[in-house]
Amino acid sequence: MNYEWDEAKKRTDSLSLCCHRDCLNNIGWDHYLRGEYEQAIGWFEHACHLKQPPMQDDDENRPDSADEDEPAVPYRLALENILLTLAKMGRLTEASARLQEYHRWFGRLPSYELLALEKLGLRPDVIYIRFCIEKYEGIG
Repeated sequence: MNYEWDEAKKRTDSLSLCCHRDCLNNIGWDHYLRGEYEQAIGWFEHACHLKQPPMQDDDENRPDSADEDEPAVPYRLALENILLTLAKMGRLTEASARLQEYHRWFGRLPSYELLALEKLGLRPDVIYIRFCIEKYEGIG
């Protein structure tokens, strides 16, 4: 891994949540471009589920965090990158499960990721339509 990434990881306490997620996502993308897909997935997962650190006493101006019982919204870009990576690796079952997670949070998948999953044999739009019907009927 590049020296710059190692240095960035040491200074995460100085990053906002958005910048920290972007940094992690970019490290994952660096691995993806090198063909290191397992490593990329790990970084994307970390970026996807990174949460705001607990409030400190000196964080008076920071808005209150969301309810602890509610699941945190995943980082959309990282979840899209997870789908791309799973498609590249040919992991149909995992990609299908993560696609359903994406639909629950964000709706229809963008066309670039959609095409990658179609090459894997998934039909993201059909899955999304089924998801919408089930949600409408109160099944899902």
